[in-house]
Amino acid sequence: MEATLAVAAIARQIEIRSVESYFPVTAGLTAVVTAPIRARVRQRNPGDLRN
Repeated sequence: MEATLAVAAIARQIEIRSVESYFPVTAGLTAVVTAPIRARVRQRNPGDLRN
């Protein structure tokens, strides 16, 4: 649970967008990525955070 909270805290401060429109995902009980996904990551501005 601690790791999940840490990832959530980091993800709240950044924006992750896919570089490509296709996501290689297999849908089952949970979504599983089947190949690497190229992404662009940027830090959010303080004004971007909305509670």
